Amino acid sequence: MRDTAHSVRPLIDAARQRDSLAIERLLQTGAHIDARDPDGRTALHHAVAGGDAATAACLLAYGANHALGDRTGHGALDPERIDVEVLHAVRQRYHRFRRSDEPQRAGWSRAAEWAADVSRRGIVKVAQYVEPDELQLMRREFAAFARNLGSRIVRGDAVKRNYFEEEHWWPRDRAFVTNNAFKYSTQLVRFSRRPELLEAARLYLGRPPAIERALALRYLAAATTDSNMFTWHHDLEDRRFKVMILLSDVGPEDQHMSYVCGSQALFHPYRMFLENSCPLDYCRAQLGTIEIYDATGTAGDVFLFDSNGAHRGIRRDTGRVRDVYLVELNASAPKIWGGDVDRRVVAETRLTPDPFARFLAAEKLWELPAERRPPSWVAGLRNVDAWLDRWTPS
Repeated sequence: MRDTAHSVRPLIDAARQRDSLAIERLLQTGAHIDARDPDGRTALHHAVAGGDAATAACLLAYGANHALGDRTGHGALDPERIDVEVLHAVRQRYHRFRRSDEPQRAGWSRAAEWAADVSRRGIVKVAQYVEPDELQLMRREFAAFARNLGSRIVRGDAVKRNYFEEEHWWPRDRAFVTNNAFKYSTQLVRFSRRPELLEAARLYLGRPPAIERALALRYLAAATTDSNMFTWHHDLEDRRFKVMILLSDVGPEDQHMSYVCGSQALFHPYRMFLENSCPLDYCRAQLGTIEIYDATGTAGDVFLFDSNGAHRGIRRDTGRVRDVYLVELNASAPKIWGGDVDRRVVAETRLTPDPFARFLAAEKLWELPAERRPPSWVAGLRNVDAWLDRWTPS
């Protein structure tokens, strides 16, 4: 049975007019999101047919049924009829969409400022956010990681084999790496549960964040290299909130990270998710002009950034050793790395929803068969349900 023209027309008209703001107002006042016209088409059908990925993303975020067939039996995102670039465009915008009825929590003005800065520039520095006593403990815990890996290097069993290893030594890049930083640092676990920090991530992502991974990295002095992370690149998750903690001072002549401001807002074509190169010429063509921000500072400074933006590590053979912790958060991560976390520390504070819930339940990625490849959603893009996760405002 088709809906009446009176009930259908406003939502369908808004979709035809590419007016996502009007659609949000209609849905928030009770419009039937899956109402169909005489041909059985929903507002989502019309948005996709019109090539309006932003409006399609809005409708999906409010719960539109993409599989509901029109009179020919085809859903709005039927992979047999929709080009992969269109699906990719919808997916990117869906995962960056923020509902206008998302509640704003009182008392977190700094979190709102940080989220706004990341939205505007892609990166923000929070000077001396780690207290001196906390920093001292983090450094001590980091030193335990460095000693452990250093002993393995001496034994000759630490050289990198693949990206997903628990920890390794990169001879070419002269880097110590662990993908299991929580194993060494209970203080990093506590830091990652700061409500103010999580609120900034929630506001930026538009949904409650989940911990993906925690890394500890030591970069020894090294010459410039053309390996992936030291050339301009973006991450492959559309929208990710990263937290970088400086454990050592990093000056302009040291080994810092550089970031192209504003590039986090770019919607990359599908091919750029098959590899993660994001060259400056591409950014300049999209942005017009570019501003490069160098993440320098003193131990205890924290950087919040979206690694969908173009960034790279700078290597200098005369630069000082750089020690950092990195925590990655996302609202729709296709993979959670898992790891060793002291559950007693997690239990010290009750958070709802808990950003560690999926992390604690996940298999450790380095214990699974290793294969360096793009995220699973790239190959499975035509399986809409594989990347379409539902959420409600928290």
